[in-house]
Amino acid sequence: MSTVTSAHLECLQRARQASLTLAATDGAVRVVFLMALAEQLEAATAAILTANTDDLAQATASGLDAARHDRMRLDAGRIQQMADAARAIAAQPDPLATIEDRGEQPSGIRVYRVRSPLGLIAMIYEARPNVTIEAAALAIFSGNAIVLRPGKEIARTAAVLGTLIQNALAAVQLPLSAVLVVDDPERQWFQSMLGAVGVVDLLIPRGGEALIHAVQAAARVPVLAHAQGVCHTYVHTDCDVPRAISVILNAKAQRPGVCNATEGVLIDRAIAPTLLLPLMDALTEAGVTVHGSPELSALDTRIKPDGDAFKGHEWLSLDLTMQLVTGVDEAIAYIQQWGSGHTEAILTRDETAARRFQRHVQASAVMWNTSTRFNDGGELGLGAEIGISTCRLHAWGPMGAEALTTQRWVIESAWATRQ
Repeated sequence: MSTVTSAHLECLQRARQASLTLAATDGAVRVVFLMALAEQLEAATAAILTANTDDLAQATASGLDAARHDRMRLDAGRIQQMADAARAIAAQPDPLATIEDRGEQPSGIRVYRVRSPLGLIAMIYEARPNVTIEAAALAIFSGNAIVLRPGKEIARTAAVLGTLIQNALAAVQLPLSAVLVVDDPERQWFQSMLGAVGVVDLLIPRGGEALIHAVQAAARVPVLAHAQGVCHTYVHTDCDVPRAISVILNAKAQRPGVCNATEGVLIDRAIAPTLLLPLMDALTEAGVTVHGSPELSALDTRIKPDGDAFKGHEWLSLDLTMQLVTGVDEAIAYIQQWGSGHTEAILTRDETAARRFQRHVQASAVMWNTSTRFNDGGELGLGAEIGISTCRLHAWGPMGAEALTTQRWVIESAWATRQ
């Protein structure tokens, strides 16, 4: 059972107290924090890169795989993207300013619904240094405090980023305990966050399948999971072949180590004779290894015949599972069985088929003639994301600032009493 040490509980309680201050903070102050954070990031680019280089060197010596290396690695462009994300969040409407007037009831009471922060958010994440900035930015903008426990593989990078966050909080006189970046790699912090009932309002794990399952099995606080990204792209019988190939290449090879990369391609049997050869030429040139059914392997010897063993597999590499299906309904059935509810796409010129696919496929994002790589908070206009929820409650898909709020009732009257 999860236990909370007294020292950790004290830290978490300070963060929770800070969340009460943030909930009542004017939106303009939260915007200034984000602008200050962006400036801090740009000014400290060299220091961030030095820390990140040290983290990468140690991880590489420990046998770092290519997907994790890509997620860990920062460069000047990625640091600038973090700064740009902070400014993009700042440009959005205040998520706490929404008031919904539900009208006057027969009893004479006036009813409103208003947006409110969740309170204290905790995050446990692995090899993603950008999460440190994006999670802190979204939490503060939505009036929440946050405790961030990064994986030990990015400890140096996260420490530098945590200092920049503290500097930005101090610049606008917000409580420094509003963002805590845990620098203790020991597992006890992990256990304390899981067990902080009544203190942590929401726990968000981001990382591999083992981390997600460990959190879900042991947590005594509410958990919002970002599970595997087993994403598929289905090529319908009526599609533009050159454009379909372009979308598949982008979805698979543009950045294969992330959760919205396509891991499986479904090809309608009716278009396979036209599509398969040029598609395999393009995938082979891009360095993609295709694992297909024996039926597909018989059509093109470049396809490994072991694909049936990799249905529903999250590769996070330049590998791809390929299957043949007959018609949109069989594609939908395959996705229902093997997809993870993350992102699914159909490539077709047939609007009827596309609408059927969109209606029946249950995923956080359903794409039509669009790369699965677009299921991303920044691309969807959220500025950034704290994660891509696959659990439907209380959010589904990329979570921006509004997803870190809830709604409460505000009720007014002229001294009404209930009859």
